[in-house]
Formats: sequence, C-alpha cells, structure tokens
Amino acid sequence: MADDEANISYYKDIRPIFQSHCQGCHQPNGGGTPGQIPPLVNSSWVKGDPKLAAAIVLNGLQGAIAVNGTPYNGAMTAVGAAWSDEEIAAVLTYIRQSWNGEELVTAEQVAEARTMIKAV
Repeated sequence: MADDEANISYYKDIRPIFQSHCQGCHQPNGGGTPGQIPPLVNSSWVKGDPKLAAAIVLNGLQGAIAVNGTPYNGAMTAVGAAWSDEEIAAVLTYIRQSWNGEELVTAEQVAEARTMIKAV
C-alpha cells in the first residue's frame, strides 16, 4: 500500500507538467476548446486501454476524429522523444484520475505502447 500511496503522490505532483504543456489547448478543466481541441473529460480516447492514450501522447495525433460525438480536425504535437515513460504515465494518470475516474497508468504500459508503435 505504501508504494501505491507514493505513486499517487507522484502523479498528483505532475500537475505543473500538465499546466505547462497540455492545458493551453485542453484547458485547466480538461474541457478542450470547442470546435478546435477535443476535451479530455469523459473521452473514450482517454478512458479504457491506457496504451491508446499513451500512443497519442507519444506520436501525436492529426486529422479528423470524433470525441464524445463531436468532430475535431486538428493536430496534437508528439512528445514521445521529449518525455520519459514515467512522465507520460504521470500526465496520463493525472488526466485519467482528475476527470475520468480511471486507474493509474504505469511506465510499463507506456513502454509497451512505445514498443508497439515502433513495430508498426
């Protein structure tokens, strides 16, 4: 239990990274920018298998998508080369726990997504 508590504390401390790199587009409340940037709140792209969200953060995303039934057609910058697996896991955990009620994302899950991307 102590390890879980330490992990949760670390993930909460990641908020400054979200604030400096993500909230400019996705907003402080994760609501996105209507018609331009999709929300992170209740997003199927964020919920569920954490490797999907990790792949988006690692490689970025460009082109038409739908989030919560609303179409978006923009671009998200890849940060895979700049951030460690631990940093990506922490930011995704912050997003998933803050607005989506999802479980922690581990660095191992991010590493697995990174390996899957390289294999494609």
